[in-house]
Amino acid sequence: MRREGIAKKFVEIMKTGEIPSEIGRKLHLSFESRNKASSHARITVEDADDVENLIKFLIGFLEREIRRAEACSRE
Repeated sequence: MRREGIAKKFVEIMKTGEIPSEIGRKLHLSFESRNKASSHARITVEDADDVENLIKFLIGFLEREIRRAEACSRE
């Protein structure tokens, strides 16, 4: 799935309220940072820290969703 597809899926999930809208903004900013890096722009340590925190949040969210789906499939 391409970045656009991932972003679109997160917008769908955010509309359900499962992910705060602030996370969507951070995801968008991280994509912008990635695009800057592709064009040899300078990315700050703060930019990198923000993306790292976003990744940690998303991993935690996805792990919880996987556990929830596994629990539902056992019922």
